[in-house]
Amino acid sequence: MNASGQEAIGPGPSQAEGRDVCNDVCNNEYNKEGNSFLLAVVIIAAGILLRFLFLGRNGFWVDEAYSVWVAGKPLKEILSFLMVHEPHPPLFYFVLQWWQAVLGHAGIVNCPEWLYRLPFAAASALALIPFYFISLRLLGKRLAICALFFWAFSSSEIIIAQQVRMYPLLSLFAVLSVLYYLKMREEGKVLDSAAYCLFTALMLYTHYMGIFVFIAQLADFLLTVRKGEWRKLAATTLIVVAAYLPWVHGFIAQVFLNKKIQPAISPITLQVIPGTYVSLFYGFASQVKIHLVFWLMFAFILFFMLRAFWKSEQRLRPVLLGVIVFLPVILLGALAVLPTKIFFSSKHVIMILPFLIMLVIAGTRGNNRLLAALLIVFVLTNGISLERWYLNPEYQMQRWRDAVSVYKEYRRPGDLVIIMNPSQVFAFKYYEKDEVPLYLPEAGWKEKDVISIISNHKRVWIFSTYGWSVDPQNRIGSIVGERGDIILALRLKNSLDTSGDTGIILAKMRKAETQKGQKF
Repeated sequence: MNASGQEAIGPGPSQAEGRDVCNDVCNNEYNKEGNSFLLAVVIIAAGILLRFLFLGRNGFWVDEAYSVWVAGKPLKEILSFLMVHEPHPPLFYFVLQWWQAVLGHAGIVNCPEWLYRLPFAAASALALIPFYFISLRLLGKRLAICALFFWAFSSSEIIIAQQVRMYPLLSLFAVLSVLYYLKMREEGKVLDSAAYCLFTALMLYTHYMGIFVFIAQLADFLLTVRKGEWRKLAATTLIVVAAYLPWVHGFIAQVFLNKKIQPAISPITLQVIPGTYVSLFYGFASQVKIHLVFWLMFAFILFFMLRAFWKSEQRLRPVLLGVIVFLPVILLGALAVLPTKIFFSSKHVIMILPFLIMLVIAGTRGNNRLLAALLIVFVLTNGISLERWYLNPEYQMQRWRDAVSVYKEYRRPGDLVIIMNPSQVFAFKYYEKDEVPLYLPEAGWKEKDVISIISNHKRVWIFSTYGWSVDPQNRIGSIVGERGDIILALRLKNSLDTSGDTGIILAKMRKAETQKGQKF
C-alpha cells in the first residue's frame, strides 16, 4: 500500500518469482534436450565401434566368398547369372562390384576380408542415425534413447553387419524409407517425397523382403489418409513401381521359373517364428536349440508387442510397425508347413529387427518397471551373445579359412578334395588358389560314379557344410570309408556354434600325428 492507501502499481514479488520459475523450467528443458542428444551421440558412437571391431578376425563363410565371386563378373553377366542362379535382386552385387573396382584402382590385391566387409559395416553404422530419428517420432525422446541402445548393441545386427552380404544395405534403406515416409506424411515437402521414392526403390532392389516394408507403408497410408493426400499416395506409389519395372522380369524368373535355385535353399521349420523374435535378445536365435528359456524369452517379447498395441498412441503408427514385424514371419511359418521350397530363409527377416525393437520398447510405455525388466533381460542375454562373438574365436560360421589352412598344411600331391555342395567351392577356392583335384557331387549322384572317382586317389578330403542338400545320410563319407581310404573330413557347421566345428580340427590332427608317429 502507498501513503494514500492505494495498492502499489508495478511488478510485485510474485511476478518476479514467476519469471524465475519460467526461466528455470526452460533451462531444465534445454539441459534435458542437450543431455538426450549427447547420450544418443555416445550410443551411436559405441554402436559404430562395435560394427567395425575385429572386422577381419573371422574368415569368409561360403555366402561371402560366393558374393565376392559373383561381383567379380562383368555387369551384364551378373544380371544374367542372378536370374538363373540367385534368389536376390542385383543392387548388392553392383555395390560390391563398385567396391572391388575402388580397391583395384587403389592398387590393393589379395584383399583381406575386412576390406570387403568395410562398406557393409559402414551401412549398418549409418542406419543408426535414421533409426534414432524414426524412434523420436514414434516413441518420444526417452523411449527413443532406449530403442537406440537396443539396436546399437544388438548382437544379431552386429553379426550381420560384419559380413559381405546384402542385409546391412537392406536395413539401411528400410529405415531411410520409413523415415522419409513419415516426413512426407507429416511435413509434406516435395524433397521428402522424392527421398522416400528413392530409398524405397533402393530397398526393393536390395532384397525382396523390402516388399513387406512397402506393403506396410501402403497399408498405413490407406488407413490414415487425410483429405488431399490421395494424389501424393498415387504419385509416390507409381514412381516406386515404375522404378522397379526394369527388374520385374528378373523377379519373375527367380521366383516362378528358376528351378536351379531350389536345391540351395535350406528347409524352413516352425522354429523360425519364435526364433526371429528372440533374435532381439540373442544373435540368430532361430539357429539355436529350442528349450524352456527360449520359449520364456519369446513369451516375454510377445507380451511387450501386444501391450504396445493395447497402449498404442496415434504417433506409434501400429499398422506400419505391425505389418513389418508380423507379416514376413507369418509367411515364413506358412512356408514351413506347406510342401514348397521358395527362396526364403530365417536370416532374411533380419530386416524387421529395428521395427521389432521400436514395437517392443513401445510396449513399456507408462511403466518404468517393465522398461527396467526389459533392459535387464536384454543386457544379460545379448551380452552373452556379444561376449561369444568378440571374445570366443570358435564362435563363427563354417570357418573355411581355418579348414583350408589345415588342408594346405597336410595335403599331398594327388589328394582328392570332395566338397559336399557345389556352391561351397567358392569358399574353398577363395583360400586355395592352386588347381587341385576336386569332386563336387550334385543332387542325384550315383554310388558307382563316386567309387570310380575316388579309386584314382589314395587320400580324400571331405569338406561338408550343406550336406543335407546333396548327401543327407552322409553316404559318400561311408563309401570312402568302406574302401579303406584315409578320410580327413572337415565338417563346417552352418551356424554360430562352437561344438563340432573345425576350430579344434588342427589340434586333433597334430595329436594324431604324435600318436601315429607319422605325418598325415
